[in-house]
Amino acid sequence: MIVRKLGAFAGVLALLAVAACGNSSEDGGGDSSGSAEEFYEGNTVRLIVASAPGGGFDTYARMIAKHIREHIPGQPNVIVENMPGAGHMVAMNYVYNQAPKDGTVIGNATGGLAIQQLFGSERVQFDMTKYNYLGQPDPPGNTVLVARTDAAAKSFQELLTPGGPELVVGVQSPGSMQTDPAVLMKEVLGANIRIVPGYDGSSAIQLAIESGEIDGFVTSWHTELATTRDKFESGEWTTLVQSDREPDPTIEEIIPDVPTVYEFTQDKVQEDLMFFGTGTPRGLTRIYFLPPDVPEERVAAMQQAFDDTMQDPDFLAESEQASLLIDPLTGAQVKEGFDDLFSMPTDVSDQLKTLIGGES
Repeated sequence: MIVRKLGAFAGVLALLAVAACGNSSEDGGGDSSGSAEEFYEGNTVRLIVASAPGGGFDTYARMIAKHIREHIPGQPNVIVENMPGAGHMVAMNYVYNQAPKDGTVIGNATGGLAIQQLFGSERVQFDMTKYNYLGQPDPPGNTVLVARTDAAAKSFQELLTPGGPELVVGVQSPGSMQTDPAVLMKEVLGANIRIVPGYDGSSAIQLAIESGEIDGFVTSWHTELATTRDKFESGEWTTLVQSDREPDPTIEEIIPDVPTVYEFTQDKVQEDLMFFGTGTPRGLTRIYFLPPDVPEERVAAMQQAFDDTMQDPDFLAESEQASLLIDPLTGAQVKEGFDDLFSMPTDVSDQLKTLIGGES
């Protein structure tokens, strides 16, 4: 870059202007001058969590925020801000369009919204291929159908029995990992599920199941291990079915013989619909990312900070104490997972769009 000679006074003004741009919290792009350490020292990083306080997303995010600052060059302050709404759509749209693109905002939301982008949803105001991914702290989520043990249905097989019991399931809005799998269990497998939409996050859904307003909900098993393990160990709640191809041993430890959805598919079409709609490609449920157009050095610094946090002995010890499963994916692995999703066969994509692509 060619820099003109400036007079002393003009030089001071230029430096002040650069500093102002670098510290702006709402500009459209980040100033890339100086090292990442120089930029982050004395700065504040906001971690935007797409769900309400108290759930699995919030629990993981606060644990990560506590430890990641030690691994970011310059050790900035890291604060958590909850931004729930529209099944994580509000936060995803904010980080992509409104958050500063200077490396001071980290997003945390469900990658399940990628399916809505694939379907061309008008609510999607982002491009999942353009975020800068830091990683995911836990393995791809094993989606499970949770129910109260006093609900009429005692097994998933009973939900498939003509004239059998009904399960009332609370969900958020289209595109969330609490919504689409429930729809697919109902429409593809024929489960007798009555879906009640409109809940504002997992905390509201859990309150509803506690009060008896609903019988069950769909969630990530790892989330429940972190936040409500006692409900399963006490026998108050159970798990009726899981989305992994192979039974999850951490479920087996608490609830034996929980079947997988693939035990109930009738053909390859149903298997593909359940795999792409509930399985591993959509299991990127707890992703951490930066907006597009953040300076490359800061992206690299944040990716390294995330990876280092996942190996931090203090972080791992506190996570274990809090029953948070840590088995991380890197930013590159998260991106690869989305590449797989966007390569979904057209016939499967078209059928999924018919089933779960509707707007709310």
